[in-house]
Amino acid sequence: MMPFNKRISLSVAAVATSVFLLPMQAIADSAPYDYGTKYQSVLNDSKLQAPDSSTVAIAQGDFEGTYNEYFYIPSSGNKWLTFQIGPDEKMRSELRQMENWYTSDTSYNKMIGEVLLLEKGTADEVTLMQIHDDANAAVDEGEDKINKPLVRIAWLEEQKETGASSKTYDSYFAIVKTGTCASSCSDYVKYKLADYSATEAVKFEIKVANNQLTIKVNGVAHEEFNNFDVSYWDGLPSYFKAGAYIQSDTSPDVEVQFSSLKYYD
Repeated sequence: MMPFNKRISLSVAAVATSVFLLPMQAIADSAPYDYGTKYQSVLNDSKLQAPDSSTVAIAQGDFEGTYNEYFYIPSSGNKWLTFQIGPDEKMRSELRQMENWYTSDTSYNKMIGEVLLLEKGTADEVTLMQIHDDANAAVDEGEDKINKPLVRIAWLEEQKETGASSKTYDSYFAIVKTGTCASSCSDYVKYKLADYSATEAVKFEIKVANNQLTIKVNGVAHEEFNNFDVSYWDGLPSYFKAGAYIQSDTSPDVEVQFSSLKYYD
């Protein structure tokens, strides 16, 4: 298992004054925003939530020159956007899209990410990409809210597909909510998207327009999620999330990398 290296939040401007105070590992990593223009589009419309959903580790507009122990471009290996969390259970490091939208929008809202779960430790479930409703906006605007994800793309150690009699192991799944129950819910369908690979990134696309959901894997629409009806979600202000979210009762170190990540509208 790779060690969970602590990183100190710093900006490029601070490097010169801090170089004699920080260990070499802390200054060797870099800010994703500054890695060319590759990640700037998605970061311009995001904030970083880490190590929980109530903590804004990096605010929208503050990504330039900034990284921390949860979010960085590593100094070695893949020079990709990296989210690292652990060793506590239920931790997260996720980008949260700031501009809300509705599943009923006639123009599509889409997120595409090429993702590699580089380190999963003892986790049994790690969420990588989501559509979530915005409970805070719903309260402010007097709209509906349930504070649940409509879609999760996650790696699971073991899981039964909807309607299956046996379990599938070590795979990426889509978990899609099929109603608007807010608590003690069982209104989900779960289908395998792809086998897990420790070395190859998988390209996932989540697209919604006119209350129709399509999920693609490496450019091919999944047979169960090709214009899947999500009209029940109409009226819930929603947004995309991407990163690493441990949904396990164990305490693993988890590292997720995106070779590319972008919102489209």
